[in-house]
Amino acid sequence: MSALAEAARTSRPTIYADLRSQGIDPDARPMKEVPMATVTIDGLTGTDVEADGRTILNAAHRYVADHPDGAGNSEFQADLVQLS
Repeated sequence: MSALAEAARTSRPTIYADLRSQGIDPDARPMKEVPMATVTIDGLTGTDVEADGRTILNAAHRYVADHPDGAGNSEFQADLVQLS
């Protein structure tokens, strides 16, 4: 705003008033997209639903293969439900 006011040889309050009179809110600024680094925890990224689903399904298959007697199966499935 300072540069605009200086270029127009007027004051900032005048620039703000002119913008408001045109229906423009000078205080409303678009949110900038902040690039976020993907964090992968146990193969889950949270950015790709299909890939995360496959990771969870693969974990379930591995667990069942490792525990053919079904020991702890319901607890494991409860943990998976909490992830989704």
